[in-house]
Formats: sequence, structure tokens, C-alpha cells
Amino acid sequence: MKIFVYENYEKMSRAAAQFLAAQLMEKPCSHIGLTAGKTPMGLFQELIRLYEEGQHVFSEAWYYNLEEIIGYGPESPESYCVILRNLLLDHVGVAPERMRMPNGLAKDPAAECLRFDEYLDSLPAGGLDIQVLGLGLDGHIGCNRPGDTLTAHSHVVSLSRGRTGTALGMSSIMKANCLLMLANGEDKAQAVADMCNGAISTHCPSTFLQLHPNTLVLLDQAAASRL
Repeated sequence: MKIFVYENYEKMSRAAAQFLAAQLMEKPCSHIGLTAGKTPMGLFQELIRLYEEGQHVFSEAWYYNLEEIIGYGPESPESYCVILRNLLLDHVGVAPERMRMPNGLAKDPAAECLRFDEYLDSLPAGGLDIQVLGLGLDGHIGCNRPGDTLTAHSHVVSLSRGRTGTALGMSSIMKANCLLMLANGEDKAQAVADMCNGAISTHCPSTFLQLHPNTLVLLDQAAASRL
């Protein structure tokens, strides 16, 4: 686990964008896992800025998200396909078909989770090249929340507003060649300390990132204040 601390959120986001841009320069057809939420918004804006300045090409890569909503197709406003296109992909020249997600309309969501994991395993690198992650206050990653056990593979989960979704499990996340964890703000400081220094436990899923050979943790000073 390599930890990088930046003065503020803006500089952290800029550094995260440079990490992703370097990956795309080395391997334009990379498979990039994204996550929605507040934390990566600065990253997305920096990537858009790089694209508008003509510094990087994003169109040859493939993109993913940590979860998808069951019951909605890829053109529905509820789908993370549309959400991430609106936030990033439409602004950096990425065609809609280069967003690869579980089929939210599949008749058997559990079987769709299995199919999607098999697809990820079949990628040239044996998984995603990079997975961008955010950190929950309780140490959760994506939909992998604290508990006595964690589900290793992609699985059906309960989401907000009574919805259900499909979500990458810890095994699917850990197969990515690089994990790019972003955290900012003083309210994340204890979660960051637990993730980096705590005992590995299902009660704090982020601690499993200690076991990954290429975890990059990008923090602002506030989030790093308890390290």
C-alpha cells in the first residue's frame, strides 16, 4: 500500500487524473473501473480538462462501475451507464458501447453476476487494469459493507430508495491490477487510519486493500490527519 498525501482535494484529484492518464498513455485500450459519488467528482473534472486541452485520448479504453441498478436498461437515467456518461464519458469522447456493465434487465440477476465475473476474468490482464475506489465512513468499499462475512464475487445487493442492484464483490475488486483509493475530508480520517493500519477484518472491508500488491491511496491532508 503506497500512500500519497496532498495539500487539498483539488491537488489530490489532479494527481489521481495523472495516474489514470499515465495508464492510458501506456495502454490506451485499458479496462478502467470507476465509481460514482462525491469523492471522484474532482477526478472526473480533471480528466475532462485534460481531454479539452488535447493531452490524452480516452476513446480506446473500456469503462466499468462498481454497481448497476436492477430493473433498468443502459439508456435509463437510473442506470450507472447514463450517470457516468453524464459525469465523464460523454465529455471525453467515449462511445456508449465502451461502458461495460451487468445487464440490469437480466431475468436472473444472480446468474448475470456470475456471467459478469467470468467476463472480467477473461480480460487480457485477468481483471481490470485499474479500479477507482472511494472510502465509506464505516470502511466499506462499493457495496461491500462491514459484517461477519463478505461476499467474494459479484452479487445482488439492496440499495437506497428500495432499489436492488448488482455489485462487484471483494474478490472481483482485488483482481484489478491497480487499486486507486481516493479519500478526502476530516470526516474520513478515522476510516483512512483503520484502512491503512487496522487489522484485516470483514468488519472493515477496506483493510483488505493492505493485501493487494498495488494499492495506491491518495489523500488530502485532512483525510490523512490520523495516520
